[in-house]
Amino acid sequence: MFLSDVTLKNTESDINYSLDNQGRKYDGTEGTKDRSKLQSNEFPKSSILHDMLDNFYNEMKHFTDEKFVKDKIDMSYIDKRDFECALCLRILWEPVSTACGHTFCRVCLNRCLDHQTNCPLCKTSLVNFLAERVQSITEFLDKAIKLLLPNDYAERKALYDEEMEELSSAGKDPEHVIPLFVCTIAFPTIPCPLHVFEPRYRLMIRQCMESGSRQFGMCAFVDNEIAEYGTMLEIRDVQYFADGRSVVDTIGSRRFRILRKGERDGYNTGAVEYLKDEPLLGNNLQEVIEMHDQVYKVSQAWFMRLPRDTKQEILQHFGPMPEIEDSYISSANGPSWFWWMLAVLPIEPKSRLMILSMTSLQHRLKTLYRVLLHLQSNIVV
Repeated sequence: MFLSDVTLKNTESDINYSLDNQGRKYDGTEGTKDRSKLQSNEFPKSSILHDMLDNFYNEMKHFTDEKFVKDKIDMSYIDKRDFECALCLRILWEPVSTACGHTFCRVCLNRCLDHQTNCPLCKTSLVNFLAERVQSITEFLDKAIKLLLPNDYAERKALYDEEMEELSSAGKDPEHVIPLFVCTIAFPTIPCPLHVFEPRYRLMIRQCMESGSRQFGMCAFVDNEIAEYGTMLEIRDVQYFADGRSVVDTIGSRRFRILRKGERDGYNTGAVEYLKDEPLLGNNLQEVIEMHDQVYKVSQAWFMRLPRDTKQEILQHFGPMPEIEDSYISSANGPSWFWWMLAVLPIEPKSRLMILSMTSLQHRLKTLYRVLLHLQSNIVV
C-alpha cells in the first residue's frame, strides 16, 4: 500500500468521525445533490486541515531557525557557487525566480529584460513577468544565503548599498555626476513627457526609480555633440508596458552646465554645476519688473494671434500659459511663463540653448522681446 493510500484512508476516517459526532452521515453523494449545505453554517467545521497546516508551519519555522541551521547542517557541504547568479557570477542579491524556474539577482534580471523579453538562460518568454512589474523576492533562498553564507551576504549587501548610494546622490551636490538623457531641450517648470524604448534609457530610468533619486539630466544633441547646457527632469510617474517600453511623466527643475562628460552602464553621464539667476538689486530691480510686465503682455498678445489649430496644439502639449508668480524675482530660474514661451516659440535649438544658459533675467527678457517682435510680423491670422 502506498503512503498516499494510507493518508487518504486516514483522512476519510477522520472526516467521517467528525461528521458522525455531529449526528450526520456523508456518503460522498449528498454534496452533489445540495451544494448549499457545504456553504451553510449547518455544515460541520473540521479543524483537521487547520491543525495540519499549523503543524507544517511550525516545522518549517523550526527548520529555518538560525540555531537549527548552524547545529544540524554540515557547512563543509555548502558550496557558495550554488548560490551565485548566472548573470553577474556573484552571490544572489534579492533573488527573483521566473516562471520558467530560473533564479537571478533582481537587478541583473531587469538589466537583461531591458534588452529582451526572454529568460536569459532558456529563452522562455517573460512578457507577463514584465507586464506585472511586481517581482517578489524568493524569501526561502534569500534567508538561506543569509544564514549559510553570512560573510558573503554582508559583502554583497555593502556593494549593493554603495551602488544605490552613488545613484541616489546624483544631482545633490554643486558638482556631481548625473545620468544624462540625450534627446531634446527641456525647460524649468515645464512638463516633458518621454517615450522610453532604448535599452540604455530603460536601465537609466529604472535605476533612478530604484535609487529613489527620481531625477536625471536632459540634454539635446547639437552639432554632432551633446549640448553644454541642460535641465534636470524630475520623474512624476512611470507607466510600463508589457514589452518593456514606458511612458515617463517628468517636469523640468534646475538648469545646469556640463563640466565633464562620462558614461555609465551604456548611457551618458556628466559632472555638472547648477545655474541660478543673478540677484537683482537697487534701481535695476524696478527696471526689470517693468520690463517683465511689458514682455509678458507682448507674449500674451503673440499667443492670442496664433491660428486656432496652432493654439490648440500648444495647449494640448504644454497646457495654458502660467500666471505670474509673486516670487519670480527671487526664483533661481525666474518666472515660469518665460520658459513656457521659450518652449512654444518656433526658434532654432541653438537660440533656445543660448537663452537657457543666461543667468540674467534682464538679458533673457530683452532677448525674448526681440524674438517676439521679429516673429509677430510673420504670423498669419
